Amino acid sequence: MSDMQTHENPSSPANGNGNNKVRWKNRRRMAWTSLIAMIAVTFLLLFGPIPDSRLKILADPLTWFFFSMASIIGAYMGFTTWASKK
Repeated sequence: MSDMQTHENPSSPANGNGNNKVRWKNRRRMAWTSLIAMIAVTFLLLFGPIPDSRLKILADPLTWFFFSMASIIGAYMGFTTWASKK
């Protein structure tokens, strides 16, 4: 076994072991979960029995929640596009 073989990336598509496919599947699941969570929280805020006083208190954490969920979705879309061009 040569030195080059011991340092190969096990998730490389050239190795054919399918880890790369599993990684993209998990990334896609994470993006879909983020999108569903954003939709669910939006409906909960609009139609749920949450008083306005609590919404004012939760404004900053909700902003960060939506920003981080949108970042996950955007990163998935960007890296998918980048990987398909590669």
